[in-house]
Amino acid sequence: MMNYQLIQFTVNAPWSVLDGDEFLGSIEKNDGKWIAVLGNNLTHTIVQGAGNLIDKQHYHALPAEICARWPKLVAEVIAKSDDMYMVVCKPEINFQTFKRIFTKFIPGLLKDEWPVDFYVYNDSFNEDFVLMAHKREEERFQGSVSRW
Repeated sequence: MMNYQLIQFTVNAPWSVLDGDEFLGSIEKNDGKWIAVLGNNLTHTIVQGAGNLIDKQHYHALPAEICARWPKLVAEVIAKSDDMYMVVCKPEINFQTFKRIFTKFIPGLLKDEWPVDFYVYNDSFNEDFVLMAHKREEERFQGSVSRW
């Protein structure tokens, strides 16, 4: 069994595939398919396996989900890392109202087990807030059920 490390050094850059400290190559998604873009040591199996793992992560889906949830309020969401996002609002919105809405609902969108920081800005970058959010835990009934 082989263990590989996947690293994306900058947003939208290809993913580097490493075996320990040895660089094997880079992969990226082109027209919906994962391909090797650098390196001769990447087999089709490695490329597809690494790509499937990346696709299963919520890292790439969360920005689109936030924009879809608030299309009239959010202009852009930029993933800085898997635990840091920048959110830029559209012009002429009530930023304080958006802050209350965003703060209340964003934990329900998170699927990652680790905390995520959101740096949220209005359209002119003169108002902002930081939200350190955690995945909302589902309420579970604990205890016995009794008849009454």
